Amino acid sequence: MTATPRCRTRTARTEAPTASRRPALWAAFFLCLLALPAVAEPLRNSLAGARSPYLAMHADDPVAWQTWSADSLERARSEGRLILVSSGFFACHWCHVLQQESFRDPGFARLVNASFLPIKVDREAEPALDTELRRALQAISGRAGWPLNLVLTPEGEPLYGFVYAPRPELMERLGRLHGLWQSEPERLA
Repeated sequence: MTATPRCRTRTARTEAPTASRRPALWAAFFLCLLALPAVAEPLRNSLAGARSPYLAMHADDPVAWQTWSADSLERARSEGRLILVSSGFFACHWCHVLQQESFRDPGFARLVNASFLPIKVDREAEPALDTELRRALQAISGRAGWPLNLVLTPEGEPLYGFVYAPRPELMERLGRLHGLWQSEPERLA
C-alpha cells in the first residue's frame, strides 16, 4: 500500500497590497485598458444647426446623417464601413418622398446606421461634389437624377447607385449589398 501524498495548502493572503505595490497595479490596469480594441462612438445625426435648408430638413431623421468631410471619410475607412451618400435639394419632390418613406422609418434607419456610414449632401451647396456623384451614378446605372444615392467602398470607390426606390425594395437591396460586402467583398470590387 502506498501512502497518500500530503497536499500542502497555502493560506490565502487577505491583506491589501502594500503602498509600494499600488502604482504597479494601477500601471498594469491602464496598460490593459490601452490594449483593448477601440470602440467607435455610435453615429448620431450631425445635421442639427445646418445652414442649408435641405440638410436642416434631415436633422430629425433617425438616420445618423453625417456631412461630406475628411473626418467622415476617414471614419468609414478606419471602420471598414460602406458609405451611403445621398444628394438632393430642397425643391426636389422625390427627395421629400424618399425622406418620408425611408429616411424617417426606424427600421430603415437601423439598417443604414448599423451597416453604412450615411452622408447627406445638398447639391445646391456643393455643386462640384454633386457633379462627381452624378457622373458616378450615370456610369453605374446608365441614368442619373435626384435623389441621387450612391454606395461607396470605405475607400470611396462607387459600388452601387440608385435614384428613388420604395422602402421595401431599397432595404432589400442595401441589406443584400452589405451582406455581400461582409462575406465576399472581392465580388463587389
